[in-house]
Amino acid sequence: IKYISNVNLDEVENCLSKFNLSLGLGVFLNIQFFQLFCFWSILINRKIADVVIVRQSVGFVILNLLLKLFGFKVITEVNGLLYQDVLDRRKGWLAQQLVTTLERWNLELSDAIVSVHDNVKQTLTSYYGNKIGDKTYVVENGVDLESPSTPQANEPLIIGYLGSFAHREGVDYLPQVSSRLDEKGVKHEFLMIGGSDGEIEELKSRINSSQRANFKFLGYIDYKKAKVCLKSCHAFIHLRRPIKGITDSQGCPLKTLDYLSVGRCVVATKIESYKFIEDHQLGIVVPYTDDFEADVASAIARQFQHGFDAYYNKGQAYLENKTWKHQIGLFDDICNKVKDGA
Repeated sequence: IKYISNVNLDEVENCLSKFNLSLGLGVFLNIQFFQLFCFWSILINRKIADVVIVRQSVGFVILNLLLKLFGFKVITEVNGLLYQDVLDRRKGWLAQQLVTTLERWNLELSDAIVSVHDNVKQTLTSYYGNKIGDKTYVVENGVDLESPSTPQANEPLIIGYLGSFAHREGVDYLPQVSSRLDEKGVKHEFLMIGGSDGEIEELKSRINSSQRANFKFLGYIDYKKAKVCLKSCHAFIHLRRPIKGITDSQGCPLKTLDYLSVGRCVVATKIESYKFIEDHQLGIVVPYTDDFEADVASAIARQFQHGFDAYYNKGQAYLENKTWKHQIGLFDDICNKVKDGA
């Protein structure tokens, strides 16, 4: 099987960026032009294309439809229920119906569906039926394992965060968590890796002058350098907001695997996709309540009294069968089945 990826979009991106129309129409047009360009790129390479993998998106129904009309085998990669996201954003009935219809078309047009977590497969099956569930495979995200390491034992307690500062990721809880840790006498520093300039400034605006020394922002850095920085942390935090609606359709975020790959405690929200953290004693999960920030701070402070040593280098053992090499092998098997019509 040969893969086509990273289509050269330099000139196309320059063209699409000129669309900056009101009411979001520019974004809509960009998506449609992007789909047509991708389809053309695939079509002219069809002699070497056995399978086309498309990321699940409402906007990409045109691409899926064109691919099927021209006889391509299509695998759709899904990391959550799009309808669920519409509910979270409190969109109206019309938007809900439109998204549900387009999502169903995308899934029904696909020869196979790959979900990043068993929760996602269960959600797709319960919402769209067994016809969709029967052609859905689970291939979780992978990770590159790091060699064993131990951070310095000196204070302050360094708590790391990696990745996007998007609303769902819960970084806006951290100023309050920091304040509560100060009240409990826990000297600490949040090491923040990632986030756009705008996201960083937004978070900084939530931090008062007395807390600023507790936050260190590195911004975007190269992934390999980021992994080195993570090794200086004693614990990591990801206070992901629970999805409200039909069910918990979230997969396990890549950042969590990166945390475990360097062997540290993970402090996280108690959601279904983080059940394995609790079951395998890889970290601390905190139920989502009205006093969530205080509960998180209390959990960290309690563990701080005992030390985080018991968690060091424990994650690597759990991830031995979840490396990228292993997960790509599973994905290759699915691609071969689709190619052969099995």
